[in-house]
Amino acid sequence: MTKGSEKNVPLPQWGDLLIEMQSRLLNHLEKEITPNKRKKFEEVLESRTRYIVPVLENLYQVHNASAVARTVEGFGLQEMHVIEEDNPYTISRDVTRGANRWIDIVRWNSPGEKNLYKCLQSLRKRGYRILATSPEKEDFALDQLPLDKPMVFLFGNEEPGLTREAFDYSDGSVKIPMPGFTDSLNISVSAGIILHTATAQVRSSSVYWKLTPDDKRKVRYTWLKRRLKGFAELEREFWSQQQ
Repeated sequence: MTKGSEKNVPLPQWGDLLIEMQSRLLNHLEKEITPNKRKKFEEVLESRTRYIVPVLENLYQVHNASAVARTVEGFGLQEMHVIEEDNPYTISRDVTRGANRWIDIVRWNSPGEKNLYKCLQSLRKRGYRILATSPEKEDFALDQLPLDKPMVFLFGNEEPGLTREAFDYSDGSVKIPMPGFTDSLNISVSAGIILHTATAQVRSSSVYWKLTPDDKRKVRYTWLKRRLKGFAELEREFWSQQQ
């Protein structure tokens, strides 16, 4: 190759190099899982979304809180936030059946802080519309949700429901139509109905609801880190080979 032709060879960009190294690391790690599991990773990642994010405010019933995590994972949502002002969020393994290992659970529990406000502000900055769930108020019909923005759904305890602050910080509310005498549902049931209805609308719409390629790589890495025994050693082995 002459000097003149060398000038026409594009130099790799730092972003491209980083993506290549991330991909090589993931390939190295995924050699430790079966081909079927690797295929399952790809299938699930393709249907994962952050377009809908549930936020749980101060749930104190362990089984209900855990059941919501299982619902979130089962419907293909990747992210869930929990506000722990008074009640710590505890996982019941018998209920989640490992579902919590596959999703990102973000806890807000800083002492003396307005954790609900900080959580919702962070999500609003990411472009989310904040929707409170209520057995009474309805600003948006559940079967006709506005899909122009990603959505956050706020869920509270069954009896007291959401706090006044939750409604004040929200952009509107939704409710489950209930023509019977009963006017409220168990929190895990409510979350199941609302999240199923919302995800069905989003997935059948024209909005881009999938994870970005960069997010997919990060999620794959997290899954492998949580699943593989000896993960740290495998990662060190990879980087030592790059010296």
